Amino acid sequence: MDRKYSKSPRLTEYKSRHSGWKDDIRKEYFRKIREKRNNKFESFRNIESIQEEATENTGVDVIKNFLIENDIPQNENEFIAMQKELYEEIFLEEYEFFDKFKQQYMEYHITQCEEAMLLNKDNKTFILCPHCYNGNIVLRKVNKFTVVVSCKNCDFDHTFYNEYMCPDEDDVNELFQIATTKHQKTGCYKKAIISSIKGKNIFGKDSFLFIQCPGCQYNNKFNFEFF
Repeated sequence: MDRKYSKSPRLTEYKSRHSGWKDDIRKEYFRKIREKRNNKFESFRNIESIQEEATENTGVDVIKNFLIENDIPQNENEFIAMQKELYEEIFLEEYEFFDKFKQQYMEYHITQCEEAMLLNKDNKTFILCPHCYNGNIVLRKVNKFTVVVSCKNCDFDHTFYNEYMCPDEDDVNELFQIATTKHQKTGCYKKAIISSIKGKNIFGKDSFLFIQCPGCQYNNKFNFEFF
């Protein structure tokens, strides 16, 4: 596999001195997956989103904590490079191993997912504000084609217009997650800010969302064309 970056000497030295480092990460990864499985607030929107979270977000969090707890990187640049190196080595080079675990996890919980969806179908989805990351997004339906989303903690608000489907909480939450995941797949795991770019139409027909990362300068505009 071709690498876009060179291996970190400090990380290589640490791995040579601690033969069980990979097993430690694996154990923590599986522990967190099982913890998420048993968390009654886990999102059961669809199997694909569970797969995405299990293989990416959890793995990234475990690697971050591993590096910090063992005090391996000396600066932020080293920290980012080491994250990429470990993620590739454990979760990409050993993809077949983790893919098998992922499939077992999904098959084991498909019934529980369906039951949770039935139990929670009347509950509103909690949507973390993608602009301030502190508030809760609320939806206000204007008409059958238009819905306004806003955050009570900051000035973020956006008007969605769709003649085929008026978005609900799950649709909006999934749209934000898709945009965030596309950014993370570039290798940067800093918080990217999503903003609303408003057009001239009061119903939001010409408005769109814009995601930008202050760390890596990644940016992209998007809307419900994703679906």
